Amino acid sequence: MKHEIKLYGEIINLVWAEESFLYIDVEYVDQELSKLSVSPRDEVVFNIHSLGGDTAVAFAIYNKIRRFGKENKVKITTRIDGYCASSGVILLLAGDRRIGNRYAEPFVHNAWTFIMGDKEEASQAYEELEKTDNMIASLYEERTNITKDKALEMMAGNTWISAEECLEYGFYTELENEDSTKPILNSEKQIIFNSIQRPRNNSINNKMTQEENSLLTEIKNLFKNKKVPSKNAMLYTDNQEEVVFAELNEGEKPKVGDAATINGKNASGTVNMADGSVYSFEAGKVTEIKEKEGVIETVTLNSINEKLENLITENKDLKNKLDTQNSTINDLKGRLSKVDDFEETFNKLKNLVGQNGVGVENEPKRPVEPAVSTSKNRFENFKLKNSN
Repeated sequence: MKHEIKLYGEIINLVWAEESFLYIDVEYVDQELSKLSVSPRDEVVFNIHSLGGDTAVAFAIYNKIRRFGKENKVKITTRIDGYCASSGVILLLAGDRRIGNRYAEPFVHNAWTFIMGDKEEASQAYEELEKTDNMIASLYEERTNITKDKALEMMAGNTWISAEECLEYGFYTELENEDSTKPILNSEKQIIFNSIQRPRNNSINNKMTQEENSLLTEIKNLFKNKKVPSKNAMLYTDNQEEVVFAELNEGEKPKVGDAATINGKNASGTVNMADGSVYSFEAGKVTEIKEKEGVIETVTLNSINEKLENLITENKDLKNKLDTQNSTINDLKGRLSKVDDFEETFNKLKNLVGQNGVGVENEPKRPVEPAVSTSKNRFENFKLKNSN
């Protein structure tokens, strides 16, 4: 009977784990092994998809897998589904039967760590790194056909090991879905390398990260002259399995006739995707695509209607504000017109008053004639009037 366990993600201590990424730790492996009900001569297959991680954790998992196989008298098989780099190679070598494919090339390099401190601490870190490199090289010598010196040489050179070399060196015992008489061509090699996890601790580890810029540059240079797609379109099944479309670039939508693999095998049968669509495959190619009915259109229409209603409401609010502002402006114009009229009237009155000498300040006062004249004055006035 065959049992399968996924070893997907970064190899890391549980204390550093986050919910936002896949990871493998000792506790996870313990839990998965405890779920198995095995009998002697059963086969336990560990499917690997990992960029590596903490070297100490990787060795702990390696020992746990080897011990489980020995104690339960079961056959341990490791198989590469996607990536197998750095400490992921340690997990690969835990299998007595190691299955690879022409599209997966294990990557090996020297261990590294963050160094913070004085020269004494740097010296200690160097010694620890050297010990770790020798420990990894010794494992390669024990579990493959290469010597320890050859292993150290490959690690120092940041080496991608081709499928053909993996068979020659003993990293693989066989290739999956492979005609042994057919040569492996460089043009057929495919490296799926879409993302690299950032480091989450400062312990010695054997993983690739975004901060290893110089290492990434070397890797890119290795494949600079090879016509190998660096990115591939990828979908996920409802079981979170990767469906890889090697002939498409990342972001391209698959169509009928496109080739696809699932876990390194040619896709076949009817597959339910995580987005609700259903794909049919035959001999590794898409024969039919059924999109999830109604969901995309309904969501889009609802979104448009919601945005339209918001715009209408916003337009009404703006119109009301504009009407209020126009009313205020008209009211101010009316008041200003009244002020202008008053000023004009005031100026007219001012001019009129000035012409009649009324209210002019500092003007000398005229003498006031007495209300009653004396009899002499009357007589004088009478004579003047009659003399004319």
